[in-house]
Amino acid sequence: MKKIMLSMLAVVALMTSPTAAINPAQAKEFVEKLISEGISVWKDKPYDQQVAKFRDVMETKFDLDGIAKRTIGEKLWGYMEATQRSTYVAAFRQMLVNRYSKKFSNYGGQNISVMDASLSVKTFPIGVNSPQPRPQIVVTSELRNSGGSPAKIEWFVGEENGHPTITDITMGGPSMVSTEQATFTAIQRNPENLKNAREACKNAGAGMNKCVADHLTKEVMKYMQAGN
Repeated sequence: MKKIMLSMLAVVALMTSPTAAINPAQAKEFVEKLISEGISVWKDKPYDQQVAKFRDVMETKFDLDGIAKRTIGEKLWGYMEATQRSTYVAAFRQMLVNRYSKKFSNYGGQNISVMDASLSVKTFPIGVNSPQPRPQIVVTSELRNSGGSPAKIEWFVGEENGHPTITDITMGGPSMVSTEQATFTAIQRNPENLKNAREACKNAGAGMNKCVADHLTKEVMKYMQAGN
């Protein structure tokens, strides 16, 4: 009887779980267009022009604001005031676009083929005001070159205001978001950073947690600005 009840609950959960606002076919078409217009067509252009093009692709096709919030984590984000959030998001966007537009340009002269698209087990919030994570479509592609076996690239696609948007990407290793999250977490947990923050905030009283969070956020900002 207990097993039957658990099975029924599982079925209900599947039936009532949210569905992706875009379907796999739409996500696949979106990524194919992104590759054809943002990568393949520009493979014969000068390097600086490729970087500029991919910068534009990231600014318009990626959920950079949502990625920024996910990367720093709910704890520090929750302590930020509106002006702090705006400053942080702007710096994060600049850092990420600089870093990954150059990575994309390295793939510009190679062949990337979209293979498949399906509903992902991962869910991500979209933007900075999303109340809960949303379902994602994962689009799988292969990078082929003459020097070795194909490399897999996965694009996670969500929906924002009726349009598809890239929420994460893997390029032959850990995902873009998980890589940045690991770095930011290490900065926040760094013993020296924590010691300095607590020392600076020892007289903050009831505002101790907010004060420490502000200092750790400043350390994250230093890292991003150094990377720009």
